[in-house]
Amino acid sequence: MVERWYVVEAYEGKDEEVALRLCAAGFKMLRPVDVKRSHVREKLARSGRHVRRVTKRPRFGRYVFLRAELDGEQGACTIRAVKDMRGVFGFLESGERPSPVPDAMIDFYREFNPGAASETEIARYGAGDRVRILVGPFEGLVAVVEGVDKIGLLRVLLDIFGRPTPLPIEVGHVELVEQGRRPPIKSASKRCANRELAQMA
Repeated sequence: MVERWYVVEAYEGKDEEVALRLCAAGFKMLRPVDVKRSHVREKLARSGRHVRRVTKRPRFGRYVFLRAELDGEQGACTIRAVKDMRGVFGFLESGERPSPVPDAMIDFYREFNPGAASETEIARYGAGDRVRILVGPFEGLVAVVEGVDKIGLLRVLLDIFGRPTPLPIEVGHVELVEQGRRPPIKSASKRCANRELAQMA
């Protein structure tokens, strides 16, 4: 029986609550938080002063990492217990089983402190895109984007040991290799023409 790391997906805004519940239940877990310090000048009635502010942002949004033994009958009980926990949406799975995350990736996430992605960078990627990983233990490997989070987190499928493994990864850690198929977008003129035809009918 070997413990491995897995990705648990919480409902939006419930990641901290889920992390606390997992810890209280005796699980080992990881929820990296990036801390940003800034100086803001506040306007007061008589004089202005600089105020130091600290903002904290979970690096992987609603995703937290859980270390547990999920094989066998006992593992099945653990899976059900975690899925039934309040605030938990489920595991990142390959097929019908939670997909393990390599220890090397967790070690990299613990040590690396990236910057936030801009909206322009996030907009470059979509489901079906093929991207090359630029940093970490899987540098140089190509993965397929499953989805894009609003905070700039990609969920990609990476072929590890012959099976597709879902992993969360930041936009700044990849480069676009091949763009996936995008749904056709109607032009403004076509939309106006269709609207006029509908009104005439």
